[in-house]
Amino acid sequence: FIDELEVYYGQLIIEPGTQIHFQDNGALVVVGELEAKGSPKDPILFSGTELGGSIYIIGSLDQTNNSVISNAYFLNLGAFEKSLFRLTGALTLYKSNALIKESIFDNFSSEDVINVVNGNIIFNNNVVKNSVSDAVDFDFSTGSVDNFFVSNIGGDGLAFSGSTFDLSEISCYKVKDKCISAGESSIININNLLASETGVGIASKDGSKVVVKDVNFSEITLKPFMAYNKKPIFEGARLDITDEFEKNYDAISQYGSSIYYNNQKVEPVDINITELYSDSIMKK
Repeated sequence: FIDELEVYYGQLIIEPGTQIHFQDNGALVVVGELEAKGSPKDPILFSGTELGGSIYIIGSLDQTNNSVISNAYFLNLGAFEKSLFRLTGALTLYKSNALIKESIFDNFSSEDVINVVNGNIIFNNNVVKNSVSDAVDFDFSTGSVDNFFVSNIGGDGLAFSGSTFDLSEISCYKVKDKCISAGESSIININNLLASETGVGIASKDGSKVVVKDVNFSEITLKPFMAYNKKPIFEGARLDITDEFEKNYDAISQYGSSIYYNNQKVEPVDINITELYSDSIMKK
């Protein structure tokens, strides 16, 4: 049981089959590396009481620390908050290299289920479901996301700020806001994206460049594709779409940004950003 702030330095190894339960506002902090390698028969469980408990991995300035999380189940967690120390993610990684694979994240109250800042991440074969806000938030990070399923999310599915990522085999189901949100000059390449009952399929914002091919959308609340600027300090955003089956999904581009749909430029229009974020599904 963890019911307060517990800090470990160096490498922390959690054995297969281990169960760690957080009580109240407990948090596990690892300054170094976390090795949590479960197995299909003996997964590792991180669980909380009343949506409390969080994990914080702090790497090094040169990112020589390499954490691994596999075959783990994260259940009923939130974000640690005490005095001036506040985390946004239930699982937060800072300046870390990490492999996260074959894990399930279920039922979260935190602003982000997973928040990666200044990291290099390989994120494979994972599921995130039932969160009041964003599923995964990558800030100023690099890496890849493959075979990812996200469902019943109150915010964004995958959100990127100042990051460079390759994505493949992404599925979003019942994501209130954006399935993919790229902001602050992010560079995102996507292959095979499915989104259903979702607010926006892909939003490229604030100087970001997104390239996507092989998409399948249904029941999109606002727009399948959007490109616009929310923050005036950035140049226009760009979104390149290859729709091999010519499904001709709706795409809207703000003046100053651009969308190319099967190599044809979408005519830009005025977008009232204030209204967009105050009166639509993007309202927080």
